[in-house]
Amino acid sequence: MCKLSIIMPIYNKSKYLGNILDSIKRQEFKDFECILVDDGSTDGSQLICDNYSENDDRFITIHKHNSGVSDARNVGLKKSKGKYITFIDADDSIESDYLLKLVRDIEQNSVDIAIVTMKKIWENNSKVEYINTSLNGKYSFKKIMPNFAKIQLSTGIFGFSCGKILRRDLIGNYLFDTSITLAEDFDFYLKLYPKVKTIYFDDDCFYGYLQESENNSTKEDDKIDYFTQLKINLRYRDFLKIMNSYNGNNKKIIDSRITSYVYFIIFHSNRNEIDIKIKQLFELIDKNDIIININNNLMQNLILFLIKRKKLNMIKAILQSYDVLRNLKKLV
Repeated sequence: MCKLSIIMPIYNKSKYLGNILDSIKRQEFKDFECILVDDGSTDGSQLICDNYSENDDRFITIHKHNSGVSDARNVGLKKSKGKYITFIDADDSIESDYLLKLVRDIEQNSVDIAIVTMKKIWENNSKVEYINTSLNGKYSFKKIMPNFAKIQLSTGIFGFSCGKILRRDLIGNYLFDTSITLAEDFDFYLKLYPKVKTIYFDDDCFYGYLQESENNSTKEDDKIDYFTQLKINLRYRDFLKIMNSYNGNNKKIIDSRITSYVYFIIFHSNRNEIDIKIKQLFELIDKNDIIININNNLMQNLILFLIKRKKLNMIKAILQSYDVLRNLKKLV
């Protein structure tokens, strides 16, 4: 058994793959396995993976049909044998002492999980942005809970799959939800955080997260599954309740997010499916005790007011009127 398992999902990343695999190969820390999960690549990435596996037995390649990044990470988790787990994406970058710092952080500080500073890097080095929590050192997880939602809202740090090291036994049999295609990382970690007692933040270790690449998670509004995002935020709320932290800023922030997704589900829905969407939303609201806070712009206020009162026909009429006005504006 090795000390550290690196799990890397790969789908058509030949443009970047050699650089990150060379960086891993040159790491000062040597006691690792790097599980390369080729998720049905067609651009030559699969051949690059095979080459590294043939020349260095620390690299293990698994080829599979394309089924998404979550399934690829799950395959890696099931294969992993390390005491610790870290995720690295195929188009990102790390420094030569990155793995050494990760293992040092979790072992020398005797913590369950360690998180480093994310460094967003735009292609062609046009821009670099550091995501810093202003936290450094060891904390009990309970100590940071009063500010958890505020930190997550401003940095997203608790939801990144990468830039972390955690104990393999902490993960247990938990896996990524393969039905989720956006914020699946955060959903995964929400399952684990209630088990975390101690956490270490390292503001002197950096993970390079590439922006504006083929794996950029930004999606057009009409392609986002807002129902799933609402359900993730309801799990987020459940997590805060489990941690006895559904209060103060945490409550204010998560309630606002839930309200926003309730509105997005209706506003961005396919108008041909609006009857079904509204009825599904009403069922979800009743089942999950969703409190809708009306505190946004006029259109949002109106739709949310009608949702609270379950006025299906009036919601449809408002949306139809909005669509007519929007189309007229385009013609002017």
